[in-house]
Amino acid sequence: MLKALFCLSGSAVVVLGILVHQVAFAADPEGHELEAIPAGVATIEEQFQVRIVAEGLRRLGYHVPAVSEANYPQAHKAVADGHAHWSANHWDPLHQSFFDAAGGERSIVRAGNLVKDSMQGYLIDRKTAEEYNITDLSQLRDPRIATLFDVDGDGKSDLTGCNVGWGCALEIKRHIEEQGLGAAISQKQGDYFTMMMDVVARYNAGKPILYYAWTPLWVSAVLVPGKDSRWLTVGGGSTERTPSPAPGAIDTGFAVNTQMILANKRWLEQNPAAERFFSQVAIDAAEISSQNMRMRSGESSSEDIDRHVQHWIRTHEKEFNAWIEAASKTAS
Repeated sequence: MLKALFCLSGSAVVVLGILVHQVAFAADPEGHELEAIPAGVATIEEQFQVRIVAEGLRRLGYHVPAVSEANYPQAHKAVADGHAHWSANHWDPLHQSFFDAAGGERSIVRAGNLVKDSMQGYLIDRKTAEEYNITDLSQLRDPRIATLFDVDGDGKSDLTGCNVGWGCALEIKRHIEEQGLGAAISQKQGDYFTMMMDVVARYNAGKPILYYAWTPLWVSAVLVPGKDSRWLTVGGGSTERTPSPAPGAIDTGFAVNTQMILANKRWLEQNPAAERFFSQVAIDAAEISSQNMRMRSGESSSEDIDRHVQHWIRTHEKEFNAWIEAASKTAS
């Protein structure tokens, strides 16, 4: 079932205003059709933006096969090794270690700023935050506070964290260690979205909750920060990769991220149309959150996601067509 959701649509779409000779832009000197092979991750909540990028490549004449499922480190390595050509799942700076481990700038390129201002951090329910005046993660060192979020009865707070293989899992581990919270907090790992359904159920039952989340994502539309939940600060949590926030902003311990398109360096040099398209395409975070909510409401099949993509393209038709035309001219 899940695997089927990661097959990018190949349905034909009638596009007005696009040059009729666009397919020629995606052919090698001998006239063979070129592929733009994607590397993806098993996270349905990121498929919307991946498929928008894939549709743009198709309209430039590329054949875009189905996404091969991988975790984030594997996706980076696949692009670096040339087994895949691009990925729309790179978070900067959260995935810097994956970028470096895959060979860094020698083999891969951050080719476009797809989604800006992605926030992440730790949250608790507003009721508990106000009742116990909890504002910072370090307050969980107090056993009286820690046990409020104890689900399994071991006396430690149960923090709903990240899947193994996600960059945030490593950052959460670092925060727990550097803040001296190992005796107070356990990061619970498994399938994040399954665990978050349990968090929502606990919240609806009036129980305290402690969880990690990011934006854009449906979680913050269900548990709205400021209304249903509160961000926790992480005092001293900033590092070189996690710069201190601007004055007046909340230091969640995580940098504000940009979701970027990653591409194989050699392939990108040989495909200027794709490079130009990658450098232009941009999606508003709020639109991704809205689409995620539609999936959570039941519109989560592969066909549903394709329909969401086509609706987005129609809504942004003028801008999207301009990206395609500019990329086409680069290759001509």
